[in-house]
Amino acid sequence: MVGLYFKHRLPLAIGLAMAGSGAGQFVLSIVTQLMVDRYGWRGTVMILAAMSANLCVAGALLRPLNNTQTKPKQYESISSNGILESIEMDTLNRQTRHIITRNSEIGVQNGERSAQKKLGCVHSIKLFLQSLYDASLFKEPVFYLILLTGVFHAVGQTIVIIHMVKRALEFRLSSTLSSFIPALMGLSQLTARPLWGALGNSDKLAKYALYAFCMAVCGISSIISNYTKSFTAQLLYIVVFGFCFGGYIILIPVVVTHFLGAKRMGYGITCVIQGQGVTALFIGPLAGWMRDSSGAYDSSFWLCGIAFLIAAIIALFLPVVDKMVMKRRKTSVSKRKTFRAGLSINLGFQNS
Repeated sequence: MVGLYFKHRLPLAIGLAMAGSGAGQFVLSIVTQLMVDRYGWRGTVMILAAMSANLCVAGALLRPLNNTQTKPKQYESISSNGILESIEMDTLNRQTRHIITRNSEIGVQNGERSAQKKLGCVHSIKLFLQSLYDASLFKEPVFYLILLTGVFHAVGQTIVIIHMVKRALEFRLSSTLSSFIPALMGLSQLTARPLWGALGNSDKLAKYALYAFCMAVCGISSIISNYTKSFTAQLLYIVVFGFCFGGYIILIPVVVTHFLGAKRMGYGITCVIQGQGVTALFIGPLAGWMRDSSGAYDSSFWLCGIAFLIAAIIALFLPVVDKMVMKRRKTSVSKRKTFRAGLSINLGFQNS
């Protein structure tokens, strides 16, 4: 929805819009713990469900932009020789308007009936998939690299989001102090996302480099956090992680737009989010199994850090692969032009 309203400063707009999620995480992480202590987990879930239901009202207020340019209303009619003609309403009298309106409604109804007969189940599924995916994306090698970065940093962020409080409890921190960890993470995202959005809007900085930097910092800090078990050290870790976590989340649509184009941004982000969702289904239980097998979260957070570092390395290769593909396409186009020019010359000699 943000992309429909903002074009020129899209990264900054996304940063400001997504800063609300950081504020929500900051407030709800503390409030949720207080509600669990007072109402139990069942009552807390009911309260959170009621709060989420109110978001439907906010979603209903997001309306598409109306075209400010007014054009004269036009109706289409079929002339006697079968040619489709467009007639402006302002130039017709009332009787002619009524006749053309009546005929157009009948024509639309007949057209809809014939179209419904032609559309089968397979064709409907095809149209649905075309509205979700752009087949041209799967011909772009850069798209697969972006998708891989999304999958790998989904591995890291899922482990941190699901298991950071449980690990803090194993570090002998109280439940109250442990609840401040996700709160502080939300606060750091709240301050970081508008900043990263402004940096992503700058033409002097490489978007893919910022993207890789954020993921690399998340990976290194996650590995170091295994050996810093005090409350202060864990707060420092989560501030750094939340600051860079908010950065690469903001930069995903920026990177997709830079390498794949603004028209395919929505399709590209859809595929990246789907890849992240599928990854999160398996990584959360896998990290828990690794903790149960080893007796500690060290191996899980090592996996988190390595996944972030792999994603950062892949992001650095995005411009390299993009240049290689563009060079190959230019070479193939020049070869086609040379072949056609030679073919036309040969045909010219044969005709002479």
